[in-house]
Amino acid sequence: MKKKAYILPILFIGILFATYSCLDDDNDDSGIDEEWKYMNEKAFAELAVEGDNDTDTLYTKLGSIYANNEVYVKWRKSDSITKSDLPKMSPKIDIEGKPQFNDSVRIRYEGWLIDKKGNKIIFDSTENPKTGSTSQPNKLPVGFRVNGVIAGWTTVLQDMVKGEEREVCIPWQLAYGASGNSSIPGYTTLRFRMKLEDIIPMSERK
Repeated sequence: MKKKAYILPILFIGILFATYSCLDDDNDDSGIDEEWKYMNEKAFAELAVEGDNDTDTLYTKLGSIYANNEVYVKWRKSDSITKSDLPKMSPKIDIEGKPQFNDSVRIRYEGWLIDKKGNKIIFDSTENPKTGSTSQPNKLPVGFRVNGVIAGWTTVLQDMVKGEEREVCIPWQLAYGASGNSSIPGYTTLRFRMKLEDIIPMSERK
């Protein structure tokens, strides 16, 4: 009987300890890959000092949510997609207005990251004529809502005109954040080549 009397207090203490451990885990930042985070932030910062005079910046309208941080996208003109050997995916487009926040667009693009060994890893592309993009296979160019993509894309797209191509560098705050997405780890700086093929105004969207 005396042995049984000790069982309940011991069980109760064990439950309290387990509960405390779980609560403490919620505040544990040990899961952050600090090396990866530092490497990506350093790569983004160094892009401004590579001596490329044509590199420009776009400050996002969402920047205010990152207190005391300058959150922006870096970009430069590009013609890699335009000069590619792929067949023309759309007729010649006249340069005109820029897409608005609620419009849709059709674009060609390629996205990549740099891994810890310095290798370029392409994670999505419309430039494979067999598969199209991973998000919308076999569709070229691909359609998106301007306000339905990562904040870095939303920022850049609203500054582009039809037929324009850019190479952009997006910090993790305006990409997939600290949590990442699928094959993209958290705190990852992303790079894209983007060509705006068409704009579908919200009033014409079906």
